[in-house]
Amino acid sequence: MKRFLATLAFITIAFTAWADHSDNGRCLDEIKHFQSLYKSTTASAEAKAQALAKRDLGNARRITGKEAECEALYKEAIALIQ
Repeated sequence: MKRFLATLAFITIAFTAWADHSDNGRCLDEIKHFQSLYKSTTASAEAKAQALAKRDLGNARRITGKEAECEALYKEAIALIQ
């Protein structure tokens, strides 16, 4: 039984870390969320283009260490393609 619970705990932690769409103040979770949505979106070509522009701005902010601005831009990009 202990082995089963340990395995279950490990699987739960592993999948939680993999999904990571929590709002923790870091831009990485929005990047993952955007990537998964963008692949499966049925948004218009114009919305996709606008979302990619926001994504690029977010990436530029992340490179300069402005995580909060990156996160805000990615949230806008996600809203465009949902």
